[in-house]
Amino acid sequence: MIYDYKCEHCQHEEEKVNVPSEKRDNQKCEQCGEPATRIFSVGHLFVDVNIGKYDQVLGQVIESSHHRRQVMKEKGFADIVKVGTATKQIAQHNEKVRQHRRTEGAKKLRQAAERVVAKAGL
Repeated sequence: MIYDYKCEHCQHEEEKVNVPSEKRDNQKCEQCGEPATRIFSVGHLFVDVNIGKYDQVLGQVIESSHHRRQVMKEKGFADIVKVGTATKQIAQHNEKVRQHRRTEGAKKLRQAAERVVAKAGL
């Protein structure tokens, strides 16, 4: 299986292939040699058949999912999951703004009506 590790010292992320029966929690960072902690990644439960193949959109060979994320970041491409989450948050914010405007608009209409009634002496 492919496991993701993140260095506790320099925050470098890397992937390592381990046999599931081998417990390899004590890994060292390839960059600085400090301890690296295994992090859980749902994406590695399934084999990505595109790994090690030329990606026409990115214009280069992609060696791992971490490498794909790195290249996408360098090229300014957005992570679809993050974009989806941000879009949902924006939609929720916009709905709150619309609700506030409706409430404020109704409040202003009531105040205007009360002024008209008071002015008319009704």
